Amino acid sequence: MNATQNQIMENLQSIQQAADNLYQFLNQEHQCLVARNYKELVELTTAKEQAVIKLEGLEQQRNQILAGRTMESMLADQPQGLQAWQNTLRLIGDCEHQNRVNGQLIERSQQLTRETLHLMSGVQPASETTYGPDGLKHGETSLLGKTQA
Repeated sequence: MNATQNQIMENLQSIQQAADNLYQFLNQEHQCLVARNYKELVELTTAKEQAVIKLEGLEQQRNQILAGRTMESMLADQPQGLQAWQNTLRLIGDCEHQNRVNGQLIERSQQLTRETLHLMSGVQPASETTYGPDGLKHGETSLLGKTQA
């Protein structure tokens, strides 16, 4: 193994560790979302952001080491290295999937919050809210305006 291959293997190990940390944060985030534990969720968001920043930095470092080559060509004579790279790609794919699932949970929670606020405020949003030529918002109707004594 040459010096460049050593560098890429060290970088790959760092990427694996950072991706594993991110995956753990995403799973914890999922648990917080399901349990509606928003206090811990705020703390996890910061940790998750830091993990993403670290992964981005390691990716930049990897690209510098590769200098235009591919991981497959760099590790062609290193079957364990190729397997580690494939495992890392799968782990990153798992992170992306969990992040999408968490995003869907957040969107659903926001939707429920909006619906609750609309019910409490007495304003029912129309399917499409538009702005008229007068610059005012059109398409919302008041639920209270429809009540009769």
